[in-house]
Amino acid sequence: MDWKTQAVILFAELSCGFLFGRFLIPLFRRIKTGRFEFYIGDRFKKDGSEPKFGGGVMFLVLLIGLTAGAAGISAVNEITSAKFDLRLLVCAVFFCGILTVVGLYEDYQRDTKSGIGMKKLYKLSAEFIACAGFLLLLKAFDFECREVLLPFRLGYLNLGRGYIPLTALLMVLIINIVEFHDCQNGAAETGIDGLCALSVMISALGLSSGFSYGGGHIAGQLISVCTAGVCGGIIFWCISPSKLYIGQSGSILLGGLVCVTMIFSGLHIAVLLSLAAPIIDGVCGLVQRIVFKSAKRLLFKGASLHQHLKNKGWGDYKIMLCSVLVQLLGCAGAIAFIVYESKLVLNNG
Repeated sequence: MDWKTQAVILFAELSCGFLFGRFLIPLFRRIKTGRFEFYIGDRFKKDGSEPKFGGGVMFLVLLIGLTAGAAGISAVNEITSAKFDLRLLVCAVFFCGILTVVGLYEDYQRDTKSGIGMKKLYKLSAEFIACAGFLLLLKAFDFECREVLLPFRLGYLNLGRGYIPLTALLMVLIINIVEFHDCQNGAAETGIDGLCALSVMISALGLSSGFSYGGGHIAGQLISVCTAGVCGGIIFWCISPSKLYIGQSGSILLGGLVCVTMIFSGLHIAVLLSLAAPIIDGVCGLVQRIVFKSAKRLLFKGASLHQHLKNKGWGDYKIMLCSVLVQLLGCAGAIAFIVYESKLVLNNG
């Protein structure tokens, strides 16, 4: 995908993210507080009325970005021999829309029903069904990614008949890792405002850069560029101090977009490397849970690593800086893996 198309996508999403946020925040705040005020207050000061529902804004921005990207790619295809199936985008939009609806339901329940949300098992089941349905829909359009490229010239791992259930389980895991990196169980006080969006934005930019060098992953690159634009478009409103939390709708949507990038590119390991900070956060949370269940003591001062650092007195921006550095290292590894894949395919060709 050429740089002009990428620039148009990012500009459109950044602009729409700011505008949609400005006009929709008062509506979302009315759902939470029952009051409608078009004035959103001091941007750099919280007043307790900050709503969630950021995923709604992000999904609208995503639609703008995908439309601009599809138009740009179609124009290029008229000149070159590049091939791109627009049906893949329809599947991606449908999948992300379902995840966003699930997240919006969670945000609504927590903002208006005293923190009562969907049972964890029901939520995981809904995510798994959405992921499996997405894979089945792609299969109906003759698109599958049964083989996982392994590093160190170990070749490909063919998932065979276990492709759909195993891949759906991995997608659910990624979605929940990204969600956990935002906050625990939708509780905004356990998170760092803007951390999740910032981490995923760096991940998407790293993957997009790798795809530009490697080539041959038009669909994956389009999704990664749109993901970066979605994060950039919402980050003005969600970065600390937040005026609009991305909520579970936003974090689930971002996790879904990461999964779509993984499926369209077929580079599972590269995508996982680009999520270095969220994965470290998730592993620390898992270790905390295991230690607490076995020894009845807390290893960290919080359920996640970022919450632990915050409870130790670290500021939000210091934690974000550390996350950015970790993400940059992970993205360097992801780019190296994409380059490795491109050379492997070239040599085999």
